[in-house]
Amino acid sequence: MSYALNHSTHPINTMDKQVVGRGYQGKDKQTYYLGVFDIMKLLKLNWKELSWKKSTYTQIIEKIKYGCSEDFYHNMTSKDENRQFFKELQSIQRKGIVAMIGTDGLRHTTLWNGNDFVDTALGVSGDFLNHPTYIIRELYFWDLL
Repeated sequence: MSYALNHSTHPINTMDKQVVGRGYQGKDKQTYYLGVFDIMKLLKLNWKELSWKKSTYTQIIEKIKYGCSEDFYHNMTSKDENRQFFKELQSIQRKGIVAMIGTDGLRHTTLWNGNDFVDTALGVSGDFLNHPTYIIRELYFWDLL
């Protein structure tokens, strides 16, 4: 995710706040964060705090349907809810950054292209919302309009 941010219009070095003591400088002089929680913290510090106290998907779905840029958090407890939410996510046709926390220690960040996870579409990672084993319990979405 750090690589994607650094090669976009939102390089990490230009963000006002950094996760102290957690970033690494690459040969290209860019800052890189390696863990899901570090990326989540970076985005929360600079873009928007997403948690159960903030907007959930069900609270902002109508705003999204009318074209508003909205970040959100979504909590799920079953594989059926994961599959249903994958379809919902496809229906809103938004691009964004996704962070997922699931069962069995699963932690993953990726880009969402409006229809699928970018790393899944490229064949370099599994589709964790539809994976038969894992249950995604928490999904954080930062809209990239």
